[in-house]
Order: sequence, then structure tokens, then C-alpha cells
Amino acid sequence: RMLLDTRDLYLLGAYRNLLSGVTLAVDHIPHFVRDPFVSELPISILPDFGISHSICSYSLDWGEGPRREYERAASNDLPYITHIAEGFDSESINSLRQLDAQGGLGEYTVLVHGLALSEHDLDRIAEAQASVVWCPASNQYIYGRTTPIAAMLQRGINVCLGSDAAMYGSESLLTDIRAACAFLNEQNVTESVTDTVLAMITENARRAFRLSENRHSLRAGSIADLTVVRPPESPVDTDTILNQIGWKDIYLVVRNGIPVFGDVELEKLFTTMGVSVERIFVEGTERIVATGLRGLLERVNDALGENAGYSFLPVNP
Repeated sequence: RMLLDTRDLYLLGAYRNLLSGVTLAVDHIPHFVRDPFVSELPISILPDFGISHSICSYSLDWGEGPRREYERAASNDLPYITHIAEGFDSESINSLRQLDAQGGLGEYTVLVHGLALSEHDLDRIAEAQASVVWCPASNQYIYGRTTPIAAMLQRGINVCLGSDAAMYGSESLLTDIRAACAFLNEQNVTESVTDTVLAMITENARRAFRLSENRHSLRAGSIADLTVVRPPESPVDTDTILNQIGWKDIYLVVRNGIPVFGDVELEKLFTTMGVSVERIFVEGTERIVATGLRGLLERVNDALGENAGYSFLPVNP
């Protein structure tokens, strides 16, 4: 029996993202599940998209079928999102061809995972100008291997980085950033691993999910969503920072121009801007966050009857 309120489950996931520097997330689940909670979350959620769960006999009954969902997305300049080739059974192996035959593959398509994609599949994805979400940490945790990312990059496919659910082996997006850096360094398929991974979590994601261009640049009139990484104690290159990035490195998160999480030395910034804050400890380091997280943790602990701890949200009040 589920002990936690659904609203609190959503809040746990949202704070998992916020504390790892995420200001906007894509929750690949039907609208009726998430819509009641979106306005209460400390991060933004992609508001609309076409949806299928996957293209196989065991797919969950999400959406109205690939063709109709893709057509609705395309007519409204929205992404159409589906899992694809998430496994190595015959249906997963053939899922991209099935999606194509059902009218769901095109420039608005966002394919999640893609472990079993063939060379022909990759050629077709590149031709269709579809995008792919790569989840390296969960892929390695569940399957011991990952998406054919080198072949995707060589074809110029637009690749984003995703974190998947915490239960599948990825504590947060930071875990997947480190995993992506390690994998790309090992494969030696790009001139700059840092530039490639940063693009995956910024510009590539903006393009895939049809977000406005003013969400990606630091200029007047842009949406003021940004994350500042803590400067290292000794000079290092950006490759080292990204390869080792963790919870302790997130120095400040700003959403819609308002600070929502950061280092305690920034408390005056929060209060000057009228943000009510509370102090928490993240992996033993004191931080400040916009009011709400402590109450959430208290409700969760009361519901579970214990002081629960989570690797995906390493917080103590």
C-alpha cells in the first residue's frame, strides 16, 4: 500500500531535480496524472506534448496512438515523446520501424533510451531529424550497456541527457552528467566532451522539446533560469568540474529570476528579493532553499513512521 500522498511524491521528485540544478523537467507521463500538482512544484514542468509510452505489445495505454499524437504535436509545435528500443527483445529491436510505419517518426519526435537501435534505425532517425534522450546511468544499471551514442553523434542526431527515475540507478541529473562524461571520454568520439554534454542539457534539450530561444541565453529579455556551479578551491579546467560534479557543487539555482536554492552565504540575496527561506543540510553542507522542503520531509517521515533517507535527495533538516 502506498504510504505517501501523490502530491508529496511529486514534490520529492521536484526537489531531487532542484537540488541538482534543474529548473525545468520533462515528466513523461499522461497529463491527468501530473496536472494537479504542477503549479505547486519548485521547478517548471514542460506543460504539453504528444505522448506514447512505447511501441510494443506491453506498452501502457498512454495517448491516442502514435499517428494521432504525433499529428497533434506537429500541428501545435510540440514534442511527441515515446520510449523506444528499451531492451533487447524482438519487439524492442523492431520498435523504431513500427513507430515509423505508424506515422510517429519525424522532426517533432523525441525518442527516450534507444538501446537496441540498429545502424539502419539511426540513419532513419537522422533523416527524420528526430531527437533522442540518452539516460546513461539507468541504462548501465539495468542493462549493463547503453545507447549507441557514438554512432548517433557521428550522424548529427540531436541528443539530450535524461536522468530517468531514481529507482533505476540515477540519483539525479548530476549522476548522468558524470556517466555521460566518463562514457564519451572512453569512446573518444567528440573533440570536447564538456561542450557536448553541456549542449545535451541546454541547447539540444531546448530544440528537442520545442522551447523558445529565450530560454537558452544570458541576455536581456531571456527567461532567467540559471544554475551557478561552485568555483573549485584550486584552478581546474571545465572538463574536470563536469566529470566530478556533485550535489556539493551547486552554488545557486535561479528560476524565473527568483533564487530558489543556494549556498548559505547567499541568504541576503534571497531575503532582499523577498524569498522566504529555510536552512537544510545537503550531504552535510548547510544550504538555503525556498520554504517548503522541511515541511515535505516532516510529512514523509510521519507517513513512513521513521526518519527516511534517500540517495536521490541527501537532505537533513
